Amino acid sequence: MKKLLWICVAAISASPLFAQQRNFQMQLFVSDGISVNRASGAKSDALTANFAIVAPRKTKFFVKSFIGTGRSFAINPAKPTPSVPVFQVGALVGYHATKRFSPLAGYIEAMQFPATSGNLYLPTFIVTTATRIHGHWGIYTPFTVNEKSYCGSAQLGYTW
Repeated sequence: MKKLLWICVAAISASPLFAQQRNFQMQLFVSDGISVNRASGAKSDALTANFAIVAPRKTKFFVKSFIGTGRSFAINPAKPTPSVPVFQVGALVGYHATKRFSPLAGYIEAMQFPATSGNLYLPTFIVTTATRIHGHWGIYTPFTVNEKSYCGSAQLGYTW
């Protein structure tokens, strides 16, 4: 079952590379967000850097696949705990609602690699907005939910 899931994520993530018009865009973006554990209420700060490929599918619709890496730091309760490496692979479908604003929704496979326990693989649902603020710069506001936590973030990105 996990192999099928990984194959589906890889296929969706690679699909923009095969767009017929080859007019896809690339994005670099950084993110900072607060994640709240659903069971204990413990909070952590997640910092990530991401690379995305955006391919139009129709005039108003587009597909955005991305890969990212970063670290998660415990902030509440305040303990001297080590940071945890984070790796993300995902794909979203978006809609150009206006010239500068787009809502998006999709799926992320989020992985955490704590030194004190086994690796954690979290299928994650994501909804976000994309707002172009000036030229190639944009602000993104993702909200994610998985079986362990929910997270709100702010991202700054550059598209070329």
